[in-house]
Amino acid sequence: MKKFIKPLFSHGSIIALALILSCRFGINDNTVSDEVKVIFDTDMGSDCDDAGAMAVLHKLADRGEIEILGIIFSSNANKFGVGTCAAINSYYGRKDLPLVQFQGNIIIGDSRNFYSQYIAEADSIYGHSVIDSTTESTLAYKKLLRKQTNKSVTIITVGHPVAH
Repeated sequence: MKKFIKPLFSHGSIIALALILSCRFGINDNTVSDEVKVIFDTDMGSDCDDAGAMAVLHKLADRGEIEILGIIFSSNANKFGVGTCAAINSYYGRKDLPLVQFQGNIIIGDSRNFYSQYIAEADSIYGHSVIDSTTESTLAYKKLLRKQTNKSVTIITVGHPVAH
């Protein structure tokens, strides 16, 4: 009988990490660029790649290497993903970071919530207030981007990107 080993990192988390590093160090050279402004678009909930990518983003923000402008929860199939994002933001001291979610009529994403319901409902542990719903994403995306200069924001998507 063959044994299958599940990879430590998913395809999505490797791509997200590569994007973060390419933003930080530049595509063509090894010089460090100025602080990168990031909007993170995630389908948090059915696996751990999104949580890992958010942890990396928050640690880079702690070091002053990036500025997180907002978190977009782009899956409406798992209602607790947005609460998990809120818990992670709160854990890293960014409770007031803009957090929005896709609320369209088309079901996007994976409905499984292996860990997200537990974390989203643990508001007394993490100190967050969002559990299963928040502001609609399309208007928030536009609002976040209007405040920035052209071509100054990096959007990192792990999961199901939604045409906003």
